[in-house]
Amino acid sequence: GLGDLLTTVFTVEVETSWKGSPVDSLEVQVPGGIDWEKGEGVHVSGSAQLRVGERALLFLDEKDGVVRIYGMQQGKYSIVVRRVVGSPGLPIDEDILLAPLKKKVDAILAAQAKARAERENSSGTENGEGGKR
Repeated sequence: GLGDLLTTVFTVEVETSWKGSPVDSLEVQVPGGIDWEKGEGVHVSGSAQLRVGERALLFLDEKDGVVRIYGMQQGKYSIVVRRVVGSPGLPIDEDILLAPLKKKVDAILAAQAKARAERENSSGTENGEGGKR
């Protein structure tokens, strides 16, 4: 956990997983919260705020079996539904706004995997060749 710091655990329903194993739901620990028995509350500046019923894109990190939002508030993006109607009965929903972002995330993950594979394949075979003319 986070030592003696008060935390709140949210059960998050997962709509789509872009990386990692798909799951239906998971528990996410967020720093801060309210201890109703002691009548005490803690606010942690910079911590992501989750709200019941909210749709959000979360970048998560798991360490020692505890799932947290990566980068605190920088790892949480609210999904705001904006209905744009081009013609009667044909709304453009929020997924058209998420699709370009998903393509960017996929491209970054693919580039990271390629760089990792290239590092593993080269494994030092280029040493000493840089000085030849």
